[in-house]
Amino acid sequence: GGAGFPGTIEGKLGAATIPQAPQRVVSVGYTDHDAILALGVAPVAARYWYGDEEVVVQPWAQAAAQAVGAAPAVLNMSSVEPEKIAAQRPDLVIGLYSDLDAQSYPVVSAVAPTVGPPRGFDDYGAPWQEYTRETGRALGKEAEAEKLVTDLEARFVAARDADPQWKGRS
Repeated sequence: GGAGFPGTIEGKLGAATIPQAPQRVVSVGYTDHDAILALGVAPVAARYWYGDEEVVVQPWAQAAAQAVGAAPAVLNMSSVEPEKIAAQRPDLVIGLYSDLDAQSYPVVSAVAPTVGPPRGFDDYGAPWQEYTRETGRALGKEAEAEKLVTDLEARFVAARDADPQWKGRS
């Protein structure tokens, strides 16, 4: 168990029931590991999506990764490959911003509880706030996720308010 566990997250493709705080998180969403790291969890593997194919932790997330000692294995896959995911022995798979679909989701879910794309949004279409909050729910860190969202939104407001040229713009 632990705070927030067991918990169930209903996604577009199915429900993930997470029995206890995960120890081996695999990120298969292209950017999901950013929120995982920001919430103080070190993913054991993360999906490559951008830049150097040997690097999954981008410059903006390096401090967060160092803080938790994260050195995730690089999952280089053009589509979800359940074998590569299973080889990491996950106890939770997070694929919010991913190409998980009706064919791959049940296969990956058989490996470990899998949080797939959120309900109510087009593929890759949820706002960053939703991805962050869903990640927080999956990790048992809802309050921390909410704080990440509100703190960053406040920084946007402060930046806008600091420059009169931005007034009334979005």
